Amino acid sequence: MNSIVERFKSDFFDATFELTKAVFWKAVAIYFITLVAYFILFVPALFLGFGIGMDEILLISEASKDPSKLHEITGIFTAQEISAKLVATAVILITLSLLLMAWSYTAYFSLNDQHIRTNSSDLSHALKEGLSPKIWSMMGASFLIILIYILLMIVAAGSFSASGLLGFVLLLAGLGFLFKFSVAIPSIVHGNQGGLSSILYSSNSISIGKAYKLFGICILLIIVLIVAMLIVTGIIWVISLIPILGPIIGTLLNYALQAGMSIFMIAGLSGLYFRYSEEDIIENDAIPTNENDELLDV
Repeated sequence: MNSIVERFKSDFFDATFELTKAVFWKAVAIYFITLVAYFILFVPALFLGFGIGMDEILLISEASKDPSKLHEITGIFTAQEISAKLVATAVILITLSLLLMAWSYTAYFSLNDQHIRTNSSDLSHALKEGLSPKIWSMMGASFLIILIYILLMIVAAGSFSASGLLGFVLLLAGLGFLFKFSVAIPSIVHGNQGGLSSILYSSNSISIGKAYKLFGICILLIIVLIVAMLIVTGIIWVISLIPILGPIIGTLLNYALQAGMSIFMIAGLSGLYFRYSEEDIIENDAIPTNENDELLDV
């Protein structure tokens, strides 16, 4: 197996950056294919579901140039009656969203898996893998995690009425607890787990101590990313001021930023799976551990 597995156990962040660089352009292709698929499937469904025709589309276009016509748009939407058609459309949109998410994540993790195991990756294979039965396991696991999240938030919200401090503590505790399921989604591809078994696998692999440490590290990373995004967003805004080409370049850079963050996050999830997996057990003495990397261990 590729030595990057050992480095996930010894120098996690360096190995994650290496994996991100190795699959980056192929992962970007998956990102933009997903983006185009969302646009092709969702925009027509949204317009048809809400009964919006060409006249309404033209009115929306005009209102974007003349704010005085915004009240007419409000009339379009508030005049619509809730119907079985709208409910059915909502169900279709949610199902399509879950399917596209499951397909893209399966393809992303397949790309990572190929590189980690063979030191090479094939985009066409990853795209085909995205159409495998694993997408149903991916959808099932995602649904279960979302359900657990909702239940935890309901408990936290209920506690706020008794005590704001208690509610806040329970909110943080609930968010931290969710990190026990950090490797559920990647284990479906990397470990061939099913939907429910991936949840159980992750819960057994990530101790409660590891979960809260991962939660803390995630908060720090979010702070760093917010600062970085503010800087990059400022640069993109300046570029967008350039006549004609500026807005186009700015939009492309914005999508590139989003793609880069997504690819790095998914590489990190793959890294977590192999770091805590027993699939490739390596003696601790054989791995010189980076002392900064001990933050991930308990």
